[in-house]
Amino acid sequence: MTDEKWVILEIHDADYGCEGPCPGAVPMDELLLKNAFGETCWKLIPERVLIEQNWHEGDEIDLSVIEQTDNPCET
Repeated sequence: MTDEKWVILEIHDADYGCEGPCPGAVPMDELLLKNAFGETCWKLIPERVLIEQNWHEGDEIDLSVIEQTDNPCET
């Protein structure tokens, strides 16, 4: 992942159904992102990052604040 800027197009909260998340599971959200070249990707991030960074749909964000994960944006 480069340090380029991405715009949040959509935020999807995890759907855990009526059972709720597994004990000890980290709540995750999926972000649909778009860069300046018009490329889009989905990125799975911990919900706490979304809250700590105060990110909302339409915000321009720098993904370098997220710890490296096994799911980089594939454009």
